[in-house]
This record gives sequence, structure tokens and C-alpha cells, in this order.
Amino acid sequence: MPGEDRTYLYCSNPLCGYRRIARLELGVDAVYAAPADTKETGGSCPYCEGPLVLACPGCGRTATSRPLLFCPACGANLVGKERETRCAWCGGSMRTTSAFQGDVPCCSERCLRNYLLRHVKTCDQCGMRFTAAGINGASFIDVALQGQENRKCDFCSIGCLEKYAAEHGACFVAP
Repeated sequence: MPGEDRTYLYCSNPLCGYRRIARLELGVDAVYAAPADTKETGGSCPYCEGPLVLACPGCGRTATSRPLLFCPACGANLVGKERETRCAWCGGSMRTTSAFQGDVPCCSERCLRNYLLRHVKTCDQCGMRFTAAGINGASFIDVALQGQENRKCDFCSIGCLEKYAAEHGACFVAP
């Protein structure tokens, strides 16, 4: 049978971007798969950087034909409904069934509350909520303005910071 001498690695991450691409471009729900002898992948999926898996979680056999979504040998679902991850607040190991790419994994309501209090800010100029975790390497959190030293301000962008300073006759004070 052709292809019997080849084995395939596949991505088991249910949130992998390849699944969306395959649905849109190919019209099928499929996992990313590459021949096991391929050196270019480096053992991780090029779409989500998750580890590539060799064996089926159901039967333990390796795929000798390119898998789509189910094991060609036993029919088991290759994409688990749950995935292992770490809590964004405490770092504890947890399993999630989240299907949304931007979800913040938190293991408890307490961790979620603490994460939101620490990382979600409201811009003092425009009122927009934003994540303080990563704003293109720049930080406009807890900014002290001249004339308002007793008040710390949060801004979502340099534009809001400049507009606020102009409207309130304040200058940015370098830390």
C-alpha cells in the first residue's frame, strides 16, 4: 500500500490556527500534519507552536496516512476537547476547554479577579478598557503628570496621554 512506510506527526491543539485555515481554504476540518521525517518543523506546529504528537491518544498507533481529525486506525478524535495549560495569575497547571484564541486561562474565580484587577485598566482620557500586559513594549500605566503628582493616570496610547496633558495643562514627568 502506498505511504505505509511513512509516519505522520500531528498537532493536537484544539485552538491551532491551521484548523481555521483548513476549514476556510480546503473546506475540511483537519489537523496540521507533517511527515515524521520532516526536519523543518523542529517538533512544533508552525501555526500554534504546540508540540507535534506521533501516536493516537486512543490506540497508541502511529498514523501511516495523513490524518484529518480522527485516527485513521481506530477513529479516535485526535484533537482533545481539553488541553493542558497554566493559570495566567498563579501559574498552576490546569486543563481548559476554551475554544477562543484570546481567552485568559485562570484556574479559579479568585485568580481571574486578581488578573483583571492587575492587568485590565481604564484609560483616563478616552475611557476605553485595555490590557496592561503588553502594549507594544511601551507602558502608559501609573503615569505622573506635572501639576498632578498626587494622582497616577493610566492611558491606552501615547495619543491619549498627549491629548490628556494638553487638555489639562500638564506635562509628563519622567520617572
